[in-house]
Amino acid sequence: MEVCEDDNKTVEYKTTPYRWVVILLLFGNVVTFSAISVSLSPAASNIAEAYQIDTLAVTFCAISFTLFYIPMTFAAIYMFDYMRPSHVFRIATFIALVGGWIRLFSKSSGTFTWVLIGWILISLAYPIVLTSLTLMCNTWLGDRERTLWIQILGLSVSVGSMVAFASSGYVFANSAKDYKADTMRLVEF
Repeated sequence: MEVCEDDNKTVEYKTTPYRWVVILLLFGNVVTFSAISVSLSPAASNIAEAYQIDTLAVTFCAISFTLFYIPMTFAAIYMFDYMRPSHVFRIATFIALVGGWIRLFSKSSGTFTWVLIGWILISLAYPIVLTSLTLMCNTWLGDRERTLWIQILGLSVSVGSMVAFASSGYVFANSAKDYKADTMRLVEF
């Protein structure tokens, strides 16, 4: 949807056919980020035991999304003010993908350092995506649709958290003290 202003300063929204696809992809993206952000919390002691590390390292990893959220929100605001939104999304996607690949590399290396590095990169991209929710709704949706879709996109954070807690419980539900294999399944998720 494009915003057009005439001489009377009235705003007219012109819809584009792909806006719903982009908004639904954004919903899925936020669900995924939210699921990743809390997936270590329920299994922190199991993960610490599997990697033979201190629980503090796992806890830092789990709270990295919260730690980096405030400074990266200001960075995201700056980026959206001075760059095209499509470029900002590409940057966030690239950072998140690199973080995901590094996190998956931990399976073959067997060290938690790669999990931590990947997790930090993903947590740097998360605020960029969350900051874009309101921007996308303000740009592409009319007055009657905007509030509803901002709330639906806001619910994606809760949906992602529910997915993470349910998947962590599923991964460790039938555990036979094989924490290393269970942890690798959780990290792959």
